[in-house]
Amino acid sequence: MDLLLKKAVKFNYYFLLLTSYFSLTFAQAPDTLWTKTFGGPLDDFGMSMQQTSDSGYIITGWTESFGSGNVDVYLIKTNASGDTVWTRTYGGTSEDGGNWVEQTSAWLRMMF
Repeated sequence: MDLLLKKAVKFNYYFLLLTSYFSLTFAQAPDTLWTKTFGGPLDDFGMSMQQTSDSGYIITGWTESFGSGNVDVYLIKTNASGDTVWTRTYGGTSEDGGNWVEQTSAWLRMMF
């Protein structure tokens, strides 16, 4: 009985090594245009990102690093390369945050 158990464990070990090897060998890199970090020294979170008609991006979320309150809506506009074009914060003295953003005919609509 011990011999059968040892063989099963050994088989599982080699099977795991073999599948790990093939997973790493044939894995493809993600299709990434650019990678950027936005925000400041405190907690800042992006919740929604959409491409805009000028090939840039609009990102919304919340920030503790900027703004006038404890937590404020954080809105970032980038160009196609991910470079910041402008940033805005919205909110009062309590906690505010953006969950979703999209470009419309009025240019921008945010959901809080």
